[in-house]
Formats: sequence, C-alpha cells, structure tokens
Amino acid sequence: MSYITQTQLLAMFPAAQIIACLDDDNDGVIDAAVWDEVTAKVERKIKAALDGRYPLPLAEPYPAKLVDAAGGLAVAFAFMRRGVAEDKSPFAVEIKEARAALAKIAAGGDVKLGTQPADTTGGKAITETLKTGSGGRLLM
Repeated sequence: MSYITQTQLLAMFPAAQIIACLDDDNDGVIDAAVWDEVTAKVERKIKAALDGRYPLPLAEPYPAKLVDAAGGLAVAFAFMRRGVAEDKSPFAVEIKEARAALAKIAAGGDVKLGTQPADTTGGKAITETLKTGSGGRLLM
C-alpha cells in the first residue's frame, strides 16, 4: 500500500528536483529501491498518525487530503536523503502544511477522511433511567 504514486508526486512538485533527490545512479529516473524506501517512511508516518482513529488499511482511492499530506511527507524524506533539512527545503512551506494536515486528520478535527473513524471509546454510556414493571421487566 502506498499513499502516493510517483506520478502524483511529480505532478505536485517540480519533477527535476524530485528526480534529482531520488536518482542515486544518475540515469534520470527515480530508482525503484529509493522510491520504496521513501514510500515506506511515508506509510509508517501515516499509519502512526491514523492507527486507532480510522480502520486501517484505508480503501483506495485515498482521499485527496491524505494524498496531499503523503506528497508533502515524501518530498521531505526525498530532500532529507540529500542532507537537506525540512526547514531548508525549497518546499518547506508545503512540508509544514502536509504535517499540519496529517495532524488534523489524526485528531479528527476539521479535516476528515470521508470514512467513519474507528470507535475508540469502548461504547456509549446509557444516561436514561430504565423503567421496569412488575417482575423486573423493562417497559418500552
């Protein structure tokens, strides 16, 4: 499962910069092993944020807000591979926005995934007084 594809990432950010970060053998294309490494980090980060709030794995297609957040994380990890800190990345604003969006999704705030969050409360308390008849039967 990958929350972002190469095609999606290259549509979000300038292809030349992304390829340069993910092309270790300098052949002009993203290396498969490097891409797998980056997407694995993205998946771990998203799973850590959503586990317990939403039933995982999520069904495809993934919500656009989650794909956008995954793209921001992927670009952060891509530049980190080249020794560029998130705040020094040419996409620092987008990375910060992606992390904030993921945090809002994880918190169940104003950003929703369009899927029912997992029930983590263990049930709901009954707050009404039950009425019983003779013999202890519940009255409806």
